[in-house]
Amino acid sequence: MTSIRKLCLGFIFILCCISGVACRPEPRVYRSLTPQEIQQFIADQNLTPVAVEHTQDGTLILFDNGQSRGYAAVSVDQDGKIVGNTLTASGGKKPSIKYQPTPDPSKVASVFSIGDECIGIIIHDTEIATRISSVEIIFKDGSQATVLTHGQRGVVVHDPAAIGWNIVILYTASGEEIYRETW
Repeated sequence: MTSIRKLCLGFIFILCCISGVACRPEPRVYRSLTPQEIQQFIADQNLTPVAVEHTQDGTLILFDNGQSRGYAAVSVDQDGKIVGNTLTASGGKKPSIKYQPTPDPSKVASVFSIGDECIGIIIHDTEIATRISSVEIIFKDGSQATVLTHGQRGVVVHDPAAIGWNIVILYTASGEEIYRETW
């Protein structure tokens, strides 16, 4: 092979490598919402938030609108657009607002699995919420997680075992069990 031919092939190879890197789409970057973005989102979606939690790349909003309760998992992409935290098959993200109709009046709380590592708990009654000081979750493997509620109506529990929970217990500050639900 002549040196000119080797040089041409080398040049073509380098050009292909550069164009391959240049044409590869840049991975999307997501972040949590700012307080102003949260206010705008809940106004746009007509949500009444009971808890807001920030994750590494998004924000979880637990809401109770009276007739429906649920959560919104949202992020802001690198273009400043508010998007859902649910990945689509195409790799993009779609809006992720989950609603639950008003449950049986005998139920004190609604519990949601949020993704792979979070549980959202909404306490329906404000007066009961002020009496509750902690929530205990018992997972299917027997492990437990306890979170202080500070009198709030909503709480998000972050735990790697969250997809395997089956008992939620609400306690007063004196340790009295107010509510227990088994799934």
